[in-house]
Amino acid sequence: MKQLLSVAILAVIILLGSCSSITVTSDYDKSIDFTKFTTYSFHGWTKNSDQILSPFDKERFEAAFKEQFDSRGLKFVAEGG
Repeated sequence: MKQLLSVAILAVIILLGSCSSITVTSDYDKSIDFTKFTTYSFHGWTKNSDQILSPFDKERFEAAFKEQFDSRGLKFVAEGG
């Protein structure tokens, strides 16, 4: 019983410790006024992106970006966004 309790405590410590390492960073040009942008378009994927992402993943990424851009009032245009 004592050994089982020790294993359970160790498992909880490991789980809590692994959650604390998540960090998010961002970087953007602070001199640009992003409120002036009204449209967006997708530039496309790099040649080797098929080795990393499936077509399904690419669709999911584009849908997620589209959802966020649309929620901010930006309009999709095929070119020149």
